[in-house]
Amino acid sequence: MNYTSIRDLATGFEETTTLHIDNILDWDSGAFLSTPLNWNREGLERPFEVSKGIVVAPGTYDGWEVAPHFYTNQAAPFAFEATISYGSFLSGTRQGNAAIFSFRHGSALSTALRLEYNDVKLPEGDFTTRLAGLRVGYFFTPQVYLQSLVQYSNQSDNWSANIRFGWLSTAGTGLFVVWNQANGADSLSGPLNKSLTVKYSRQLTVWGG
Repeated sequence: MNYTSIRDLATGFEETTTLHIDNILDWDSGAFLSTPLNWNREGLERPFEVSKGIVVAPGTYDGWEVAPHFYTNQAAPFAFEATISYGSFLSGTRQGNAAIFSFRHGSALSTALRLEYNDVKLPEGDFTTRLAGLRVGYFFTPQVYLQSLVQYSNQSDNWSANIRFGWLSTAGTGLFVVWNQANGADSLSGPLNKSLTVKYSRQLTVWGG
């Protein structure tokens, strides 16, 4: 059991409180099952636009949520992970589903496909969110790697891509090159934003041996 609470230091207003009650099963095969029961409280000091055109009034909202979580052996070549949740969400309810399908080949290649779906029903309006992401990582050597993440969200109506190249040295130093780009789903030819970041760091001994 775990209890956390966050309040505004100036006013004492209760912003977020969670009571977490959990049961866990671990198998020798590496599989895992968690069956948590959460009591959540969210406080809004001002109107909150939770989705486009859907505004929740200020107030304190609380209720229970169940969110079983299961995964198979994460060290196996093929692995699966899933979370199903249902319960209160602000002034209404939310049903969420998330799944991750992963594949790894030795210590060099790893991939993971993540799918998320949320169905939210509120007195102020209903909406759904969908998120899909593909992550790929390849280690040419233990010090040289290439990682990428491509993701689509229907809530923001865009897809984004992140590509990272690293050439590691000692103590986490080395060369890092990162490319980010986001496009609107309805106008793929025109990026919403893009950036290229290059960072090089090196550890030096300036005093003593």
